[in-house]
Amino acid sequence: MVCLGASMWGGRGVAGQYLLQDCGFSTGWLVVSRMLIAGVILLGLDFCLYRENIFKVWKDSRDARDIVIFATLGMLAVQYTYFACIKYGNAAAATVLQYLMPVIIVGYTALAARKLPKALEMLCVVMAVGGTFLLVTHGSLDRMAISVEAFAWGLVSAVAAAVYTMKPKRLIRKWRATL
Repeated sequence: MVCLGASMWGGRGVAGQYLLQDCGFSTGWLVVSRMLIAGVILLGLDFCLYRENIFKVWKDSRDARDIVIFATLGMLAVQYTYFACIKYGNAAAATVLQYLMPVIIVGYTALAARKLPKALEMLCVVMAVGGTFLLVTHGSLDRMAISVEAFAWGLVSAVAAAVYTMKPKRLIRKWRATL
């Protein structure tokens, strides 16, 4: 399952790049189609496995609010910004930029706790930012190796990925991940 998941995850960026750049698909259409199909499959699977009302998560107003925030600022945003970055750049740059997400999470956690990150966390942040700098500039301070649009979408993707990672914790503890 891990190998299958990793292969499918890696293939999504390349397939997305092909659809966006070579076939002329729009980012919005690609994201909405993927999310609708995946949502129907996951909710259908959840119903088949648990035989419970899949709409019960909407009865609690706090849960409903958190689902809407996660769905828009997490799920939709991370998908749209990732594929927009691919459209203006490439799958490799989009993936590296999106995975600045831990830097965002470390920064948010430090601010929320009002405590500096540990030395190892700081080292990881410096390495992630340094590696991203090399990818984006190829080591040159006067020009970027990817478009400004791709860079901007990639940074927004990192923020959205942080929301996507952190926001559903309470919901997943209360409900199932598929639901």
